[in-house]
Amino acid sequence: MNLVGKIFVVLIFVMSLVFMAFSIAVYATHRNWRDVVLGKATAASQQEKDGLKLTLQNEENRFKDMQASRLRLETELNNVKSSRDRSVASLEQARDDAMKENANLNTEVNRLTKNLADAVNTMGLTQDTLKKLRETMAVTQEQLDTARLDLDNNFKKVLELTDSVAQSQGELSRLDQTNKKLVQDNSALNLALQDANIQLDRNGPPRVDGIILASNANGYVEISIGSDDGLEKGHELDVYRLGPSLAENKYLGKIKVVQTQADRSVAQVLANFRKGTIQKEDRVATRLQ
Repeated sequence: MNLVGKIFVVLIFVMSLVFMAFSIAVYATHRNWRDVVLGKATAASQQEKDGLKLTLQNEENRFKDMQASRLRLETELNNVKSSRDRSVASLEQARDDAMKENANLNTEVNRLTKNLADAVNTMGLTQDTLKKLRETMAVTQEQLDTARLDLDNNFKKVLELTDSVAQSQGELSRLDQTNKKLVQDNSALNLALQDANIQLDRNGPPRVDGIILASNANGYVEISIGSDDGLEKGHELDVYRLGPSLAENKYLGKIKVVQTQADRSVAQVLANFRKGTIQKEDRVATRLQ
């Protein structure tokens, strides 16, 4: 046997001793784990004395309690999250409302700022207008003073003219009375001349009285007086109808002579003076009584 073999023999012997020591140690530390689990074996610790199965059951119960706690905490967490979400939504809505309100306030501020600027401009224009009005009022006051002076002067003239008018009215009243008397005298004189069949004014017809002999729809009539009675072409006569009483007499209008003969004439009815239908036997005269 050479040296290498001897070395291997020694190594094998040493290893055998080592494995034998391991075997002794394993045997010394060997346990019946079933008894340990059931709590029948002698254990070095209280956990081993109580048994691993009981420990496991306790741990499972504790685990269930922890799961229940976890579920309860998760429920509370979900409730907190829901409450937080509602709070966040409410805050966001409040923020949006606040932003809208802020925008409205900004708009209102801008409007009020513009109104203020317009008011300032208007106030400036008003001040300018007021200044012009004051200047105009000063000129107007001067004109008013002048007008008052003119009014006083005119009032004096009016008083003078009033006196003159009063005198003139007195004179006019006197002249009017004189004129009325002259008119009455002239009327009486004309009546006297007509009664005497004296005609001073050759432009008008003499005093005559006749009847309508015939009338037609064209507005022409034939009367019972003519040139022998003093009628001429162009003379105008009045037409009337006698009633049973004076109150029932009726004025019918005027006619204008267009043709004359010795004892009769033809006349045209004047439409502007027509007051009724002219018929046969109606009366004609140069002056109504």
